Amino acid sequence: MDALLWRLVRRPAAFTIIAIALAGCGGHSSSGTSASARPQGFPEISNLTAAYVPGTCTVQGHPGRPLDATVHYTDSDGDVKGGTLEVTGTFLPSQQLVDVSFLLPSNAATMTGTTDGSITAFACVALNGSTGLLLSVALLDKAGHSSNILSVEVHAEALRGRNHETDVAGIEVRRP
Repeated sequence: MDALLWRLVRRPAAFTIIAIALAGCGGHSSSGTSASARPQGFPEISNLTAAYVPGTCTVQGHPGRPLDATVHYTDSDGDVKGGTLEVTGTFLPSQQLVDVSFLLPSNAATMTGTTDGSITAFACVALNGSTGLLLSVALLDKAGHSSNILSVEVHAEALRGRNHETDVAGIEVRRP
């Protein structure tokens, strides 16, 4: 887990990254460090969800599906605005990793509140035969304080009946 956090914090910000597939229409989040154990001024995230939404989009010119990921946050400093939502996707079963940073707020990630609210990131997903994706998320506030990490597994079964095979497994930031 520490290696993931280090990768999330040390990765350069990018608005468009290819080679990740967010596949599924939901999942369950895992818990991270409890709020009482977090130092003052460090954000805390909870209730990570991911779901496909109606519409179409493309990943490197290939057909994809819009996916929204939402997480609740608290931050006693109130400096989430100007930070980033750091996302690492792991394709299943290949274990291919891709990191994406969403600036907060932006056209690709909206937020409510100052010290307590929610963040929704908008992505476009292509699967290329992956059976699922482990999506791991951390919040980095403007001061550089990193939250706990939450993960949700989303499954390709949500795409049943759709032709989702392309030569690209990827994600691009989507601007609704």
